[in-house]
Amino acid sequence: MKKTIYLLVFSLSFCLISCSSDDDSASEPRNIKYEITGNYAGRLTVVYSDKGGNSQTINVNSLPWSESLTVDSDISAIALAAGNSGVDNPGAEGESITLKIYRNGEVVEESTATATDNGFIELGISYSFDL
Repeated sequence: MKKTIYLLVFSLSFCLISCSSDDDSASEPRNIKYEITGNYAGRLTVVYSDKGGNSQTINVNSLPWSESLTVDSDISAIALAAGNSGVDNPGAEGESITLKIYRNGEVVEESTATATDNGFIELGISYSFDL
């Protein structure tokens, strides 16, 4: 479990550092929705950016999962990551997850991952705001 959390925190940090800026206006609302869907049956450790840009970590036992919030105007980037080490209540080979970040109801980032033969799955996405 610790390995999964460290991997997710590293992935989230990497995403925040390596983000490129997307076209948007700093004055537009920052109504964000994080969403995870799929048929993955294992427990996921989820790390996401809260309204202040801080990382929040939760365990998700079933899909779908979502969280909605309004991000502060001084935050430059947000991220969503999910994973399972394949040891702690893993899913099965071939099961998948899709991560999405919505801004004002529109999907701005999306990616899908598939579990390996031991049930391991890991995925992270990020989104940058113009300041």
